[in-house]
Amino acid sequence: MPPEKLHWAHLYQEVVTSGLCTGCAACIVVCPYDVLEYDDQGGRYKPFHVAADGGTDDCTHGVKGCTLCTRACPRFGDWETEVDTYLFGRVRTEDEVAGISSDIVLARATDSGVLEVGQDGGFVSALLIWALEHDQIDAALVSDLEGDGTSWKAIPAVARTRDEVLATAGSRYTYCANPMAYADAIGAGAERIALVGMGCQTSATAIMSARKAGKVARRFNLSIGLLWSKTF
Repeated sequence: MPPEKLHWAHLYQEVVTSGLCTGCAACIVVCPYDVLEYDDQGGRYKPFHVAADGGTDDCTHGVKGCTLCTRACPRFGDWETEVDTYLFGRVRTEDEVAGISSDIVLARATDSGVLEVGQDGGFVSALLIWALEHDQIDAALVSDLEGDGTSWKAIPAVARTRDEVLATAGSRYTYCANPMAYADAIGAGAERIALVGMGCQTSATAIMSARKAGKVARRFNLSIGLLWSKTF
């Protein structure tokens, strides 16, 4: 018998309703049929399937063979070993608690303008600016603050210039699914994209590549994962 096609029904049971889902929105970003949407009300931050095309717990497109949502989810299946093998050619050892690394450095921005607005040295902002100005990426998926900037609510945003990177620098203290800015970046013509987010978000780009999740996977040129412990 051919292998089972794993789709939204399996993702819904294994991840979304089990407590494993981190709300990274990777499944929504890769869905080619626009049947997955995002619920960020009341602190839920979870994907959901629209009422049509299979209802909340199934998907007619998945039944027909679409598997992109499960291939993009960094909490579905044995994703850690898949990512390690894809990136480094081996699985991490028991001593590598933080994962496999090529090098570990302590760094901060040397540009005083970047250093001034950065949260902890401005390294992420400096890296994004360098990548934009050296034609490595077209846009970066970051977070911004809703409204005039006085709100605590973080929202997904796209940075395409040095000024936009600096305007969105600094930490956010509410959850923000930065990958949700992907559609805006693509709509503006970006083909090479950087993703800045927490580890649970940025691990999605590696699993997309490892599982060959189509054009979306190929468009991510750079992933920057941020350390975090909680939101307030």
